[in-house]
Parts: sequence; structure tokens; C-alpha cells
Amino acid sequence: MAMGLVLALHGAVGVLGAPALAALAAVVALNAAVSLALLAIAVRAFPPPPIVTMLVATACFGAALVVR
Repeated sequence: MAMGLVLALHGAVGVLGAPALAALAAVVALNAAVSLALLAIAVRAFPPPPIVTMLVATACFGAALVVR
């Protein structure tokens, strides 16, 4: 739960806290890198539910990079 909350808040800060920054590819890339790191931790340390949520978040950030 905590890892999902961290990732959600990280994305929210990027999108809601600074809309101009959310439009920058570097910020989206940072979000993708953070979610990928959290996914790696989830795979090594947690059961499937956090892994699935981290995988979904990573896929969303990755898709945001591809759309650019």
C-alpha cells in the first residue's frame, strides 16, 4: 500500500503540482524511472498485488513517454 501511495503521489506532484513541468519529457522520464525502480523492489520483496500496481504505473508512464 505504501509503495502504491508513494508512486501515486509522485505522479500527482508531477501533474498537479507543476503542470508546466508535467509537459516536459524529462519529468515524465523521471516518473518512469521512479516507477521502474519501485517495480523492481516490488518484484523482489512483495506479493503480487503491489507488483501489479507498480507494473500498471510503469506502463502508464512508459506510454506517456511513447506518446511524446
